[in-house]
Amino acid sequence: MFSCVAPPMLASTANSDTVVVHWVAVYDGPESREDRCTGMVLAPDGSAYLAGYSFGAATDFDFAVLKVDTTGRIVWVNRYGSPIGCEDRPWCLCRDSSGDIVAAGGSIADMAVLWDFRIIKYRPTGETVWTRLLDFPTHAEDKIAGAGILSDNSIVVAGSSRYRPDHSFGPAAGSQSRADWDVTIARYSSQGETLWTRRFDGKAHGDDLTAGLALDRTGNCYVAGQTTTAGGTEVLLLKYNPSGQLLWRRTLCGNVPGSSIGQGVIVDSASRAWVFGACYNQGRSFDFLVACFDSSGRQLAYLALDAAARVDICQAACLDRAGNLYATGQSTGRGTSFDVLTVKVSPAGETLWTRRFHGTGADRGWCIGLDQFDRVVVGATSDGPAGQPNMMLLCYGPDGELAWTFSYAGGGAGEARPVAIERGGENELLVAGSACRPGTDFDIVLLRLAPGGGR
Repeated sequence: MFSCVAPPMLASTANSDTVVVHWVAVYDGPESREDRCTGMVLAPDGSAYLAGYSFGAATDFDFAVLKVDTTGRIVWVNRYGSPIGCEDRPWCLCRDSSGDIVAAGGSIADMAVLWDFRIIKYRPTGETVWTRLLDFPTHAEDKIAGAGILSDNSIVVAGSSRYRPDHSFGPAAGSQSRADWDVTIARYSSQGETLWTRRFDGKAHGDDLTAGLALDRTGNCYVAGQTTTAGGTEVLLLKYNPSGQLLWRRTLCGNVPGSSIGQGVIVDSASRAWVFGACYNQGRSFDFLVACFDSSGRQLAYLALDAAARVDICQAACLDRAGNLYATGQSTGRGTSFDVLTVKVSPAGETLWTRRFHGTGADRGWCIGLDQFDRVVVGATSDGPAGQPNMMLLCYGPDGELAWTFSYAGGGAGEARPVAIERGGENELLVAGSACRPGTDFDIVLLRLAPGGGR
């Protein structure tokens, strides 16, 4: 079921800006059950492509990729369910230079093995170009965490795959051990041919997990995640060249080996890699982590922010046109449960400002983007009057001043969460996510907003 609604203008709660909601596009799958958004990319004409997973009665969860035009109309929906009628979930969405769309995620194609990589390519008009299933040689679980497009429209996907402790191969490997994950990465041609696959097994031969992927302008691939060490886990960053050669590896941890977490990586115009997540520091639990490496792997900056001697985790980051990094996530306050923590870091690694947002309950930052004026917009959840997490947007100016806030609730007995924020037309934002709505469970939603008073 498709719908597009135009709510009334909603005022912000900070300063003089007002947020106008032009429309909210809603996709409710055929069973009116759980439909969750996982990604968004924009076309040059301002229309949006969304990816998510949607429940089907005969097929369980399906890949659902859809196009929404600039008026909020859902133009087409393409659903994919694997032949055995089990789960298929996309986690990443990309657009190549020809306008084709690539969704990457997982399929349960064999109940004895569980997840494999699934990559599907679509035309801008919604037709499927090709679909590929990648099962690494140990014939065990494989889970995608990131995808990207190179300049020749080839596709890079990265994730994690299970391996036996003795790293032997063959059908028996997957059934005898499910304890050891390795980082895996693959490159496909634009026609869907497998060009190469690689795996990385850390020194401790324990779990090595992928959390994110970023590509630079020359086709180098940066994979972020975490690796097991003798004392716990450390944040992991790997750099591969376009041919799949591992150029270097770097790890980060706190003041003691613990459970440090890599959440993702982005690359700036100077091919510096910014990795983010959380590092474990004794006496302070997790600290909000941002670190920067140059193209040769030399560490340029390291920020481990302890906001209130409790749990602080960086969830998402973006870069402005001047090369400043904005990062957001969650921070446990003193007596305030979780707060949204947002940080601005200069290209040199200097912390320019930090901001906390506390509503009436638990508040968490999930995604982040920029508006037309290089103001940062944080996509968060914040507990509403009924105790359910509502979608919350927080806009900060370059100096850290809170310009406006905006809240959206689906109205059902569950959360509304943003997953992606993009600039729309002039002084407009597109916000994609999921919302629990009465009678339809979770639906995929896309909001088109116009914050007033842009400066």
